[in-house]
Amino acid sequence: MNSRAMTLGALGLLWCGAAGFGADAPATPPPPSAIKSSCSHVKTLSKCVDFTAEAFAVLGEDFQKNACKGTNGTYAAPACPSEKAVGTCALGNGQFQRYYNDGAIPYKAESAQKDCKDLYDGKWLGGAAKADAGKK
Repeated sequence: MNSRAMTLGALGLLWCGAAGFGADAPATPPPPSAIKSSCSHVKTLSKCVDFTAEAFAVLGEDFQKNACKGTNGTYAAPACPSEKAVGTCALGNGQFQRYYNDGAIPYKAESAQKDCKDLYDGKWLGGAAKADAGKK
């Protein structure tokens, strides 16, 4: 198994294990003010995950930070970049994954939506216009 496949598998286990929304699925990504930190894999996987406070409620921020670094991601306080984003996937528990048409595996909206639903069992929230809702 190559390292990219192993990283994808690790991300899937770390971030989608608690997904599943039912009636509580968000309709839009959170406003930028609600995002506490992010884990970027834009250069390698063309993805970045935004974390709200809810993401730290069970396992804490240190867990998310170490999981990000353990998968060779860049953990940072600002939200994921909006430039070149094609859409956002709600993963559950305060985690929102953005997909990009940049990096090693550039996505189009259709392939990002399929990845969101099939790999992560997430809720596709739509394109870049929705991903930037609330920004001016």
